Amino acid sequence: MSDAPPPSVPSFESFSRSHLFRVRSLGALVLLLQIPVGLVGSLIIERELRRADAVAEITRKWGGRQHNEDHALLVGATGLFAVLALVMWLTRRVDWFERAPWPPLDAASGRGRA
Repeated sequence: MSDAPPPSVPSFESFSRSHLFRVRSLGALVLLLQIPVGLVGSLIIERELRRADAVAEITRKWGGRQHNEDHALLVGATGLFAVLALVMWLTRRVDWFERAPWPPLDAASGRGRA
């Protein structure tokens, strides 16, 4: 028999300190973390497609041809301005104070002249 010592089995502690173990562990973690990255990526794509569908549906329902009632306020205000300008032009020579049924005010006292 030989007096040679039996070959030593490397312990886990020495194995976990090796660079090869650390590189392999890092690679395994990177591969494992690719699963949630892929899931989040597919979720983003799904949400973008859903948004595009919603925009298309809203555009189809509400983006139709505009009608004149959408401009009713503008047309009404312009018409009212035109009528008021016409009345002012037609009555530009009328002396409204001469036609007043009440006595005009006296400037000094603030009372009507009798």
